Amino acid sequence: YNYNSWGMVSSNGEFAFAWIQDRQWTNTLNRYATFSMNGLKNGRFNVEFWNSRRDDINSARNLNVTTGTIYISDSDLPDFAKDVSMKIRRIGASGDTVHDVSVGCVSQCDWFVRSANAKVNVTVVNQGTASETFNVVLEDQTDSKVVGTNRVSNLSAGRTTTTTFTWNTTNATLGWHNLKLTAAAVSGE
Repeated sequence: YNYNSWGMVSSNGEFAFAWIQDRQWTNTLNRYATFSMNGLKNGRFNVEFWNSRRDDINSARNLNVTTGTIYISDSDLPDFAKDVSMKIRRIGASGDTVHDVSVGCVSQCDWFVRSANAKVNVTVVNQGTASETFNVVLEDQTDSKVVGTNRVSNLSAGRTTTTTFTWNTTNATLGWHNLKLTAAAVSGE
């Protein structure tokens, strides 16, 4: 076999973590891996696929569990090098409409030169079962300023997208800055 895999399911069957590792530990893309895990409740689950070396989300999918086992096919599992980890969370019984959006991860430079166009990339996740439109707000808590508000439109259920903020740091206080990101709650969340 080509992969090692580990996983654990919560005692109530509503939450799980999993990890798949290329046994050769190469940078070659793995494109045809599949995965299954037993012990889950029946219903819809949101699966976030994480790049464990960069600590960010590759993608997300909503999948149905009907026999207590989640099956992740090679078309659901993103291509990965070395390894991929998964957060698996129940989002309702089959047929339920669930509204749930969140900030997945932030990617920015460790430091910025003062400029009018420092970029901050934010991955947002729709962990629900319906397409959603919502605002994402970036705040510089150090200088007590809102950097910007970006609108995410029609993000499909179980998917991720990246939105980019342009931060004008020309007059920012020197030193470390605490940034706060908020995905506005959607109706029904």
